[in-house]
Amino acid sequence: MKVTLEQVAKYAGVSRGTVDRVVNKRGNVKPEVEQRVREALKALNYERNKIASALAYSKNEKKVCAMFQKTDSEDYNAKIMQGIHDAKKELKDFGISVEVAICNTSDAGEFIRKIDAMIQEGICGFAIKAPSLPEISEKIDSLVQQKMPVITFNSDIPESHRTCFVGQNLYQSGRVAGNIMASLVRPGEKIVIGCGIPQYNAHQERVDGFVYELKKRGFQEEQWKVFHTNQNYDVTYRCLEEIFEEEDNIRGIYMSVEPNEACGAFLEEHSFLQHPYVVCHDTAPETIEYLKKGVFEYIIDQDIYMQSYYSLLLLRDAFRNGTCDSGKVLGVNIYNAACFE
Repeated sequence: MKVTLEQVAKYAGVSRGTVDRVVNKRGNVKPEVEQRVREALKALNYERNKIASALAYSKNEKKVCAMFQKTDSEDYNAKIMQGIHDAKKELKDFGISVEVAICNTSDAGEFIRKIDAMIQEGICGFAIKAPSLPEISEKIDSLVQQKMPVITFNSDIPESHRTCFVGQNLYQSGRVAGNIMASLVRPGEKIVIGCGIPQYNAHQERVDGFVYELKKRGFQEEQWKVFHTNQNYDVTYRCLEEIFEEEDNIRGIYMSVEPNEACGAFLEEHSFLQHPYVVCHDTAPETIEYLKKGVFEYIIDQDIYMQSYYSLLLLRDAFRNGTCDSGKVLGVNIYNAACFE
């Protein structure tokens, strides 16, 4: 006789819903509770019946789309694609296929055209990483009004009525970076801030959190200068050259988004009386190398893979339940060179 979720729940001392979230990897379960459930599953020899779980979907197959703008960082793009790939394999058991649409720019028109094209192909749900622009927000609202789930990941579009968001608390991660930088740089010394693409909520939220911490620690607005990398290597390198030619006494660089490699190359190829401190985001291989060489001081990481992966699983839940969990806020991890020795 097969073990039921109710039996596992009773054994673990939790609700059936909690067991279901653990079995179907839907998150929102405390680590210690999840461990207790997994021990119960093992003790009772529970076997997940994928055929039965997918039966409700098989009669009405659905197509969803994962859409995002590619960047100059191959590592970043690869992590997003790996999350999509793994979710695609899992969702196949539930009669859900996954299409991928990659945008080359942050232009609202390109995103909207691709959304419309996907809908023509029968897409009925989106996991999307897009800039926070009025036209895109309006498009998302129109999809949601048609009962189509839309989940934002990595960078939120909070002014829209998207179903939910999966990603890091971006303002908090910026505050963490600002707190670190304020402990390295003295009042009176200057800081350069690389913002990425201002239309992306993720980039601006991090910068806002970073600046909040600087102000909290007594820094004045004239002590920092913001530039936009546009997530482009050449733009970033050129902007840093121009700023360092115009300004003196720069002791800190904050890269709220890639390309960190351009910042590292600039610092290695120029001489400084005092080497600037660098705090940046995301553990791409080249970023880790600059950290190990002492060019960068700290990396604040996020789980990019989980963001794309989990957002697609939430679409499955939205189809099954008519709604889904409120999303998933992933934590902040801080690394220095000692972490990679």
